[in-house]
Amino acid sequence: MGRCLYCWAWQKETSSPFEIAGPLTEALLMANLAIRAHDIQYPNSNGKGFNYPGRNLKLLWDNSQMKVTNFDDVNQFVRRTYREGYSLNL
Repeated sequence: MGRCLYCWAWQKETSSPFEIAGPLTEALLMANLAIRAHDIQYPNSNGKGFNYPGRNLKLLWDNSQMKVTNFDDVNQFVRRTYREGYSLNL
């Protein structure tokens, strides 16, 4: 697995095999979600200041559902809502 078509012809490994690059990319994307969760804010009920519910929170990722299970507000950054008339047909 971990070989691109070009390299496959010469039986050489790619410089970044998919077995390493895939999990590394997922980890970096989770770090981006954690940063965005940290910045989500809601006004306090007394009208003074803000509440940051995503701070000091360990995000739990569900691979099969492709979403964070313990902080729904951050899932808005996982998938995009396209304008009417545009779609990826997935």
